[in-house]
Amino acid sequence: MVVHTVAPMKLKWIFQCLGLIFLFAALFVLNSFSISDGDYFWHVNTGQWIWEHRVLPVSDPFSFTVTDSNPFRPESGRVQFILQQYWLAQLALYSLWSWGGEASIVVLRALIHSGLIFAVFWCSWRRAGIYCALIFAALTFCQFQTIPNERPQLFTCLFVFLLVILLEKVTDRSRPVPGAIIVGLPVMMLLWANMHGGYILGLCVITAYTVGFCLERSKSFDSASGKKILLLIGSGVITMANPVGLTTLFSELFATQSNYLSGVQENVSSVKLILSGGIMSHLPYVVMLLLTIVTLINAFKQMRATHLLAVGGVLVLSLLAFRYQIFLFLLAPLVATYLPFSQKKLWAVPVAALLIVFLLTNTKFQKPSVFAASPEFPAAAIEFVRTTQPSQNLFNYYDWGGYLAFKAPEYKVFVDGRGLVEEFVTKHGEVLYEEKLSALDDYTINTTIFPIHNLATGKVIPLAVMLMYDPDWKAVFMGRNSLVFVRNVPENKAIISTYAIHQDDLARALVDAYDRMLVLYPAHYRALVTKAQLQENIGDLTGAMHSLKRAQAVNPESLYVREAIQRLMRKSVRLGSG
Repeated sequence: MVVHTVAPMKLKWIFQCLGLIFLFAALFVLNSFSISDGDYFWHVNTGQWIWEHRVLPVSDPFSFTVTDSNPFRPESGRVQFILQQYWLAQLALYSLWSWGGEASIVVLRALIHSGLIFAVFWCSWRRAGIYCALIFAALTFCQFQTIPNERPQLFTCLFVFLLVILLEKVTDRSRPVPGAIIVGLPVMMLLWANMHGGYILGLCVITAYTVGFCLERSKSFDSASGKKILLLIGSGVITMANPVGLTTLFSELFATQSNYLSGVQENVSSVKLILSGGIMSHLPYVVMLLLTIVTLINAFKQMRATHLLAVGGVLVLSLLAFRYQIFLFLLAPLVATYLPFSQKKLWAVPVAALLIVFLLTNTKFQKPSVFAASPEFPAAAIEFVRTTQPSQNLFNYYDWGGYLAFKAPEYKVFVDGRGLVEEFVTKHGEVLYEEKLSALDDYTINTTIFPIHNLATGKVIPLAVMLMYDPDWKAVFMGRNSLVFVRNVPENKAIISTYAIHQDDLARALVDAYDRMLVLYPAHYRALVTKAQLQENIGDLTGAMHSLKRAQAVNPESLYVREAIQRLMRKSVRLGSG
């Protein structure tokens, strides 16, 4: 009998190994998309600064608006928190970048993402079977496709999964804690606390496991249990050994108290995002949320207290803020243990297959195998600035600040993705979108660089039209989605005489930009009116009339549109009779 079964078993094992290798390779390729997170650049830039100066920064080296504190609210600790919290991760990212450039960062992200997806699949397979494992792996993969994760949060994703594995070993009631874990758990938490503020989530998970373990052992608590509790507490306490201490804790807990931070998508409630964007825009999370809730309700009495508290706590956090969504997926193996669905049912295969196909067909995939920064960053515009050297100071688009400071270090930025001083982020928004240009004078801005379209919404940025008509400013560079304006000052005379863009050419480009915007927002009244003004100024009266009539259909009560149509009709008559 042995002779007849050895070969088939070996063959099955070989096919399983080949299948797992192929799965990991496919995941790696699909997760090797371009760098699109502007925060990556200021993290690497800070890592380089720390390496070169052998000290943590206490004053901002990259912007001209911030030094060592908030000039509007000196009591705020945010500047020091952001400057020093991520130092170890920043050194790691810089070291990797200095060795292999942007491609090495893409490889790191692809390895960690694909490794975590594979680990979710493997652990779920062992706990609940192949079909559940495939569903959870597909969910995690789809969620990772929505996260530009080239920053220290990448390490938090890795540490959360490793933490749960270690805590499962520590709270195993049948075995003593291995020596490697006694050393490894505190060391991991210490590293985490010096790499990313997300270690606060780690403390929450440790607390959940500690409380749950105490509840489980309440009737049979012994010295071994006491030692495990001490290990858990010690692993949490050691996180205090980071440059900002309790600052991180309070910063994370009270982040939503800030108007600026509460407006950042990472801090927005998942419920609010789903209600505003629709279920399909957050499909992987909605499916994972429903599976988790059903499992918690169905297996409430059967679940270990550690699992119930950990999964339930992360679920609540994921509802409170978008930034915590991904961690619910990383706890999928715990959920898989208690799933109320059996893969032995006849319907398990078609249901799993349909759900996976539905997820994959409704996910916007990133273009794979791109080992460089996204073309959304203004490489050509920055090259122009570095070549022509327009006069400082420079006003820049928020999401491009880190990229600009990294690629053109001779220019200090107005603001960047760190949001060191929230009031400057507010001023940035007022200049770009609210036509309040006083900050350009207040901070002696002589050069501006910003996109034609907002990268998140696709809406045309009004500042382009404002500066185009302002005699004190001249457009000198226009890229695929980037503009450079310089102030008409003596230092910029040579650049203006050589590179100035004719107003009509810029106006035509902006008309095209508004056309693209109106595809997304066909009833946007202001866009239609502004487009009409631009068309009139370049002599396209027919197009201007069409835009005004569309605006009138959107807002029939608009006196401005009514008068503009009448004025345009009279102008057409005069030109026709002439």
